[in-house]
Amino acid sequence: MNEYLISQLPLITAIFAVLIVAPSNASWRNVVTLVLSVAGVIGTLVLVFFLPAGGKFFGGAIAITVAGKVLAVATLFLVALALILTEGYLSKIHVPIPEWRLTVLFIAQGGVTLCLADDLATLFVAFELLSIPSYALVGFSRGDGRSNEAGIKYLVLGILGSAFLLLGIAFLYGASGQIALSGIREDLAAGLVASVRDSGIRAEMDFYRIALGAILIAFFFKTAVAPFHAWLLDVYEGASYAAISVVGVVAKVAVFAALYRVLHTAFEPLRDTWSSLLAIAAVVSFVMGGLQGVRQTGIKRILACSSVLNAGFILLAMTGESAQFTFYLIAYSLATLGAIALLINFGTRSADVDSVDDLGGLGQSHPVAALSLTVLLMSSAGVPLTAGFVGKFGVLYSVFQIPESLALVAAIIGVFASVPAFYFYFRLVRAMWFETGTTIVREPRLNYKVVGLFLAILLVATGIVPSLLTWQ
Repeated sequence: MNEYLISQLPLITAIFAVLIVAPSNASWRNVVTLVLSVAGVIGTLVLVFFLPAGGKFFGGAIAITVAGKVLAVATLFLVALALILTEGYLSKIHVPIPEWRLTVLFIAQGGVTLCLADDLATLFVAFELLSIPSYALVGFSRGDGRSNEAGIKYLVLGILGSAFLLLGIAFLYGASGQIALSGIREDLAAGLVASVRDSGIRAEMDFYRIALGAILIAFFFKTAVAPFHAWLLDVYEGASYAAISVVGVVAKVAVFAALYRVLHTAFEPLRDTWSSLLAIAAVVSFVMGGLQGVRQTGIKRILACSSVLNAGFILLAMTGESAQFTFYLIAYSLATLGAIALLINFGTRSADVDSVDDLGGLGQSHPVAALSLTVLLMSSAGVPLTAGFVGKFGVLYSVFQIPESLALVAAIIGVFASVPAFYFYFRLVRAMWFETGTTIVREPRLNYKVVGLFLAILLVATGIVPSLLTWQ
């Protein structure tokens, strides 16, 4: 039997089981749906981990590569943590809990498929399976006007991304007549060789470049790469922390994984072209993410600016080896999810912490939570002895080995752009440790603290022993 299909059975079973339990009014349905959801995600995680690298399934629609498998496992691991840390929080934001978890499971299914997709049709279906539930997740709090606005804006951004992706796929299929990524690469490589002698074929190669541009724009919209991050700050501000933990962390890992596969497989012969485009996008992300972040006073908007700025480093990492790219992407995602886990714990019964000032005095009232959040923020900023520092150093070091590349200029700008990033990260740290206030903890729950503390320890451990987040 198809090994990949077997690996997806726990997740598919969980989706159907939650779908059956959701309409029930029984008092135990919330607990049951949590257990089913986490069990299904972890079951698929374990089975995907043991899939053989190099395997192909469904006629080549799914291909198991080392990097793809690691990022698929990371996606499922982040989904499981997001489900666990939101237990107790969903009732505070007044959303239907079983339906919420069902939506997250669909996102998990789309994310895994996106990490392993190896043809254009599967790529687009997985992209939409991930995207459509994400729009619903952002606007899930129907009684909250800000959540509704955020959902509409995220929908508009997503529609633009999907339209450009479909446009790119159309040009790519029109130029090559194939949907398999490996087949497209072979056709493109042969066409580039032939175009040296034939001007007609040289014109045909322009279709590939148009497809490359459209596909990059599509993924830039989805991953909040500047300048395609319009409204992202508003989306984060209106969304709940639970929604951000999924669309801002889980979805981002899967979409970046898909972009890496498309570039390094289908468009590998155009490496010089897309490397330069990624470097330019990285520079714009550094500048806009850093400068916008300095002006923000809202915690969620700072997280949005952090997402934009770190997207620049992820793009630079994408030009190098898969281990370097994967390490940075996972380290950033773990730091962000850990910070969200702790921020969920703060605030009143009916409102999230919103402003930086809301964290005032946290170091005195809840020192363990404050210390954990400090470590997670330091990792995002790239402070030594954290995984974030190892990731940034690895990206910059690899770029500096190619002095004639445009990526070198982007890396230098990235170093300077990290200065304002330090400022807006450490504004949060300063508020916790050096200012007074009355930060309120909703209901001290073990799952919030455990997830935050666990991820803080993991990021310090991998900052000292980086091999904990590598597989080679």
